[in-house]
Amino acid sequence: MTRLFLTLPILLMAGAAMAEDARLSMPYYGSATMNADDSLVLHFTRTVDGKPADGSQTFAPGDRSYDNVRRHLSGIEPGQTKPLTPWKD
Repeated sequence: MTRLFLTLPILLMAGAAMAEDARLSMPYYGSATMNADDSLVLHFTRTVDGKPADGSQTFAPGDRSYDNVRRHLSGIEPGQTKPLTPWKD
């Protein structure tokens, strides 16, 4: 019984952390490219407060945030590059 009381809070915290990870926050400007395999590559050039940024992140179909990113880029097609604007969903 004691184990249940110790285990339950840990499981609840892990579930809450996973739910937060599902919400994507991208406080960056830059560009986004869709590759031929439908993966999305985001290239970051500056933050919302104007600081320079130099990085990228790739989202493959099936990744947790892929659909959210693709929706934000509204209508991006393979081979296309679009401007990346900040968002928090």
